[in-house]
Amino acid sequence: VLSQSDTSIALVTTDHDGNGQTDLVRYRWDDGVLRRQVNGGTIVDICGELAEFELTLQADNRKEIVAAPAVVSDERLLASSSSPSSTSEEWLTHSSQSIGQHISSADFTSSSRLERGMQWMPTRYEIYGRQAGYSYYSTTITSELRVAAPDGSPTTDVLNITSINPATLSTSNGWLPVSIPATRWLSAEEGVCLQWHHGGGWNAAVFVTGHSSGRGMQRAALDTAVWTRPDADNGMLFRLYGKLRTPVHDHLEQSAARYVAATIVIQSDSQGSPMLHAGVDLANRPPVATILARSEFNTSAIAEDVNADGQADWTESAVTNGSTSDITNGQWVASNRRLQLQTVDVEGQLLDVRCRMRDSSALSGGAMLRLTVPNTSGQVVCSIALQLEKQTTGLQALTLLNETSANTYSTLQQFDSLPAELLDVRVTLNPERRVASFWLQGIPVAVHSVQNCTGTGNPSVVQLSAGQHTCEFDRIEVRATNL
Repeated sequence: VLSQSDTSIALVTTDHDGNGQTDLVRYRWDDGVLRRQVNGGTIVDICGELAEFELTLQADNRKEIVAAPAVVSDERLLASSSSPSSTSEEWLTHSSQSIGQHISSADFTSSSRLERGMQWMPTRYEIYGRQAGYSYYSTTITSELRVAAPDGSPTTDVLNITSINPATLSTSNGWLPVSIPATRWLSAEEGVCLQWHHGGGWNAAVFVTGHSSGRGMQRAALDTAVWTRPDADNGMLFRLYGKLRTPVHDHLEQSAARYVAATIVIQSDSQGSPMLHAGVDLANRPPVATILARSEFNTSAIAEDVNADGQADWTESAVTNGSTSDITNGQWVASNRRLQLQTVDVEGQLLDVRCRMRDSSALSGGAMLRLTVPNTSGQVVCSIALQLEKQTTGLQALTLLNETSANTYSTLQQFDSLPAELLDVRVTLNPERRVASFWLQGIPVAVHSVQNCTGTGNPSVVQLSAGQHTCEFDRIEVRATNL
């Protein structure tokens, strides 16, 4: 209730017209007429010859479950190895020679320890060393930051590559800084490998390494790409900086006053008209959603059975030949594959799907999430999709789509220049009002009316698709709510 007097009341109500926004409704009762105005539009007479009108609202205080957004920290020192008991030097001189340092969340400082569900993102790092002094020779040193495998070896997941000319470095030992453009968030279980490669020339980079109190140092053989496991006694002198992110909590409680009932008394001046009384139960309680399926992609079988019907919630299949599929580090990494929700009855229900995904290479296709829901009669079907595609700039584009006939889409909206990291997306589809709402990183970004889909359309209620190159899916959850 925004305002209330003896002859008027202004209320903010839930979304009545399906446009994804609340409505402002004003009532006035004077001069014997009850009038209504919605969102500043035309004033409509509801009842003439009004003798009496009373509206009494009742409120209660309750605890409601709310979602707390993720909280991102400022940049901080995550890990370092800067005061070893003894040191030596490693010369990076050969064109095939490489040296590296493994860092895991177990190496983080006490003020940067990761609690359950927290994530971290590297922003920059420093290595202690110098140039050898042969500055008149052309030389290139390449620094790479890669995600580490569980055994500490580097994977093919490259977070950053930087080229450095050793001639620009000091001839005295000091900290060599490397900045990292925005990259993806890493789980507490994911570590990184800092790698340095000699690309040619005579000028060498010289790195100071620590013994006894250091650990995690790695080397690659001169003529192979095989890296040694992290050394238990030796390590490079480094400083790693980054940010921490707390998980989204969807089980927090907060106090919320809600109008739950109203008493209405109305009487007109018409001869013989009785006084009418009405009791109204306001349907503003949050609806209860049923979780139809979810997966954290922790096992290669993707065999979760949320509804306990004895069969897996998801089925995986190839889209075309040459498909790949793997579960690694809690992610489904695939190309030319699709994951479909097993048949479930969602007629006339609002479908709510949340997923974390990204397209990891700028080729044709992309990572797609599709939803299809019939209305209560089962005759009309709404089908929508969103697609993430990596661009040649390294950033991603998000396209919102409406499937109007079988595998034929019209574009609803597009967002460019999104980060290359895994993105949290959410879609809701109301088949009765034919309204789709979209969220990105927990923020509502679009609401669209959608056309019905003719023909067979989407063969599954919910479907994840990976294009002709590698796409990554971190988690998915499907909820349905009775309308």
